Amino acid sequence: YAKSPPWPRDARPPTIDDQGRLLATALAASEAPAIARGVRVLAHSYGSSVALATLEHLAEQGPLRVDSLVFYEPNSFFLLPPAEGAAFQATVDGWLAVKRGHGP
Repeated sequence: YAKSPPWPRDARPPTIDDQGRLLATALAASEAPAIARGVRVLAHSYGSSVALATLEHLAEQGPLRVDSLVFYEPNSFFLLPPAEGAAFQATVDGWLAVKRGHGP
């Protein structure tokens, strides 16, 4: 971090969706064969939110098999701004529907 430039004051902070899209792009480029076989996700705190956003973006790029999701001390979603919180809740609800066999 010491060599990183300061965050520009006029730039908006990255959202959970921004971080998920960035991670999904990197994973798809470097781990495509492994992703096709299935993924296991272990995330902690804020990383749980980023992990779900990443999975959402990976699923948009093609078929995705999630073998397991483990979240340790996930963050409190109610602390998100209303629009982002609602979008994130919809993502969580979608994953739960798939898990229960009611989704795509």
